[in-house]
Parts: sequence; C-alpha cells; structure tokens
Amino acid sequence: MVHLGKLPIDDIVKATIWRFLDDYIAHFVITTDDGRSRFYTLAGEILRRKQRISHNHEKVFGVVNGTREFLTFARCVNLHRQEIDPRGKHDVAFGSGDDGFRCNIKQVLQVGYYYVGCGDDKVRVYTRQDLNRDPSIYSPKIVYSWEHPKNVFGIAAHALDIFTACMDGLIRQYSLRTGDYVQTLSCVQEGGTGMLTVVANSDFVISGGNDRCLHVWNRSRNVETFVLPGHNDWITSLVLSPSRPFVLSSGGTDQILKLWDYNYGTILWSQSWNEEILKMCWGEIILIQNKKKIFIYDGAMTQSTNGSWKKLDECKKKLNFTVNIVDVSL
Repeated sequence: MVHLGKLPIDDIVKATIWRFLDDYIAHFVITTDDGRSRFYTLAGEILRRKQRISHNHEKVFGVVNGTREFLTFARCVNLHRQEIDPRGKHDVAFGSGDDGFRCNIKQVLQVGYYYVGCGDDKVRVYTRQDLNRDPSIYSPKIVYSWEHPKNVFGIAAHALDIFTACMDGLIRQYSLRTGDYVQTLSCVQEGGTGMLTVVANSDFVISGGNDRCLHVWNRSRNVETFVLPGHNDWITSLVLSPSRPFVLSSGGTDQILKLWDYNYGTILWSQSWNEEILKMCWGEIILIQNKKKIFIYDGAMTQSTNGSWKKLDECKKKLNFTVNIVDVSL
C-alpha cells in the first residue's frame, strides 16, 4: 500500500485527494450543541481529516449524511452544505425562517428531495438539484412549506409521500407530487397529547408519541391495524430493520429498547437499557444515542436456532461526550 503522505506531490493536491477518499469511507456524523460536527468510521474511530466542522453562529442543528453530500440544518433554519469539490468552500449557510428548538433533516434520494423540520410548526421541502447549485451566487428556494397546528417533531418519507408527527397528536400525509395535504392517519390514545416520531415504507406507517403506544397504519388497507402498548413513557425513536421485513426497534424515555414484528403486532424482545434513548440508526451498524453517549452495535441482528431474536449484548464501542449530542446520521 502506498502511503499518501510520502508521495512527492503538492500538499494542496494531497489535501484534495484525502477529501475525496474520505467521501468513500463508510462513516457516520454526530452533531453536538457546541456547534460542531464530528465524523467517525463505522468502527467508531474518528476520521481525523474530517474531525469537526464548526457552525460559528449556530449551536443546535440536525444532520443528514450521504456518500457524496453532507448537510446540516440549524435551529434558525439555515441550511449548511459542506462543499466537496476543490473550490475550497466550506460551511456555506443560506435560507432563513422561524426559530425552532429541535432540528430534523431527511433526504428522499429516489426522487431528489430534502425535507426539513426544525421543531417549529412547519415542514419545508427543497429539491436536491437546487441545493447542488453554487451557494455563493444562489440561495435554494423552498418548494413546499406545510404548516401545522403545533410543533412537528418527526418526519418520514417513502417515494412521493411525506409523513409528519405533530404535537397535536396526529400523523399527517402530504404529497411531493402536488404539494397537497392528503389525509390524517394515526392519532394518539386518550391521555396522550403528541406524536414524536414516525417511520414509513411501502406497506406501513409506524409512529409513536407520549401516549406510550406504537401505532401501525396499513397503507394498502388505509386503516390503523394496531395500537401497541409496551412502553412506560414517551416513545422518542423508531427505526426499521434495513434487512428484515416487518421488524422495527423502538426506544424512549422509559429506558427500554424493544424489537417488534409490526406485521403481526408482537414484541420480539424487550431489553432494559438504563439510559434514555433519544435516537437510533440501523444499517451496517446500530447507533443508539442518549444525551452525551453513542453506543455502537453490530447491525446484523440475527435469530437464534430456536427462532428467537438475539438481544444486543456486545457493544462494539461507546463514545462519550462532554457536551450534549443533538443528532446522529448514518
């Protein structure tokens, strides 16, 4: 293997090569409330060349990670893009809007959209093509902006449909094709006041909130098929298995991690965590976030010989922070 640092080439060229090599190293991104983004390999080792990116004017922001793109979304509704070309531009901010206090940015790669929620009562949609223009001479335009009665804490998408989890207790569906409101899906049970998280695929929309229940909406039948109790406090995170159909994990402020078969409405296992679970990501690895820690597990969760699902028992690595973690993206 050739050591790049020893090659007889200009340092500027080396830096450019490293930047492009890093784009192809599988990694995840953590944002913290000191206004920084940090990059890690899937083994939990920090990528020194991408160790941190500062957002001088923002302290709390969400993040979406992609192989060739990296975007963050700050609480004052400023969208930041890290330039990956040799022009030397970094951390360009654009856009403005209402202040929020929780940020959520996602991407719909199949149809070329980014959709953004900022903890306020709006969900905003940008086109990917628009964001890829030179931000020094062009500010992307909002394609759609959907106002809600209360703050939106969760957003999900599948194909040309967007689903929002609102603190008025409802899950709503919007169309990226027309920009129109489509319908209201699940609603919190009596005693609950708000929906906090939602995930979706071609067959189901699953949501959770402060009613402590999992809501499963069957898209083909257009009806809620299950309302599943099981948590003792707010459900703050849902994540679909990337490889197993009808398998989903949930976590929340009751410090319990659960694995579900949402097709049959059954719990596969329940595991005490002893930490509040604020967010989970599931891919080649599983990331579990609380206020100041990230736990890394193998993402290939398998079944035992007797057919039961194995619990998370061996943490590959734990990352500790002295500041609060705002968001993580795999």
